[in-house]
Amino acid sequence: MFVTDPVTVNRRPGTSGRSGPAPTPPDLFTDERLAVRFHSDLEALKAALSLF
Repeated sequence: MFVTDPVTVNRRPGTSGRSGPAPTPPDLFTDERLAVRFHSDLEALKAALSLF
């Protein structure tokens, strides 16, 4: 049995405050800001995975 707080479950990082459609892969080539953010997220993931 899992007991969760519904308020905490509904507050997921990265999903609140976004309006509009989700970015698509071609957007990485047309939106430089999105490409830079994607690259930095990949580097953060790589760093986090190297800790294990």
